[in-house]
Amino acid sequence: KFIFFNNLQSSFIGMLFGMQHTPENITGVHQVRELAEHGVRFMALAYEGKTRYGSGFLSDGGLTDAGKEMIRWMGDCGVTLDVSHANNQTAEDALRFIKDERIHILPLASHSGARMAFAHARNLSEEVLYLLGERGGYVGVPMITFYLCPKERVEKYESAFLHHIILSRAL
Repeated sequence: KFIFFNNLQSSFIGMLFGMQHTPENITGVHQVRELAEHGVRFMALAYEGKTRYGSGFLSDGGLTDAGKEMIRWMGDCGVTLDVSHANNQTAEDALRFIKDERIHILPLASHSGARMAFAHARNLSEEVLYLLGERGGYVGVPMITFYLCPKERVEKYESAFLHHIILSRAL
């Protein structure tokens, strides 16, 4: 169960364990269940290149049949899907599959930027961000600036980003 705190004065620290490069030798729901029992709360289908589940941000292709099966297993075990390193086609396919198959998963992009703000292969398209929101998912915006803004604007961006986060937490 996910617990999110919205209080800047809180002394609680949350931590989620996940796999951003899911092993390709998982052959059944029992293995995903075992990972969940050991604390894994989210898994990704791909990192940079192609996997048997889908394609990462540096490769072409979409969600595979093995990826669909993995998503079903994840839903059965209470493990959520992280689309942060997936390419946009894999992410879109996966999010539509979750919706169409009515799989109980709140998807997330644990650390991704918006492509419309800065064009980088690691950033998500407007469509993927919309699908995440439609599914009740979450987006964790990182402070890794090399895919959030041009190098010469890092300090200005970080300052504006932090200001925005502080203001939005009060809402």
